[in-house]
Amino acid sequence: MRYVWITLFMACLLLSTGCSEEKEKESKTTSEVEAAEVDTTQVETPSVEGAKAHVQKYIDRFLGGDETVRDGLLSFQGVGFARFNSIEIISSQQRYSESGEKIDGMFSIRMKVTGIETVKGRSIEKIIERAVINSGYGYKILGADF
Repeated sequence: MRYVWITLFMACLLLSTGCSEEKEKESKTTSEVEAAEVDTTQVETPSVEGAKAHVQKYIDRFLGGDETVRDGLLSFQGVGFARFNSIEIISSQQRYSESGEKIDGMFSIRMKVTGIETVKGRSIEKIIERAVINSGYGYKILGADF
C-alpha cells in the first residue's frame, strides 16, 4: 500500500513539474511573439548601408540564376554580355541635388560589371550606377520593376 501512495505522489510531482515547464514555454513563446511584433512595426531609417544591402540582394539573386532581375539591376542598353564573370559594388553614397543639397532617402550605388562580350567574345568591364530610394516604405531601385 505504501508503494501505491509513493507512486501516486511521484506521479503528481512529475505532472506538476511538466505543467510548470509548459507554462514557462508558453510565456517564452508569448514574449518572443511580442518581440517579433515590435520588430516588424519599427520603421527602418534610410541609410547607405541599407541601400547597399538591398542592391546586393539583387546581385546575389542574379548571379544565382534569376534572370528576372537583370534589366532592373543592370539597366543598360547596347552592351551585350554573353556571360557575366562578376558584379561587385564599388561605392555607395548619399545622393545630392545639383545645388548640393542632400536628398533624404536617396542613395547612389556604383557597380563594376565584368564579363564576356556577345559579339567579339572579349572581356569587358562596365561601371553602372543605380539610384536607390527609401521613402519610408522600404528600398527600391529606381527604374526597376521589382
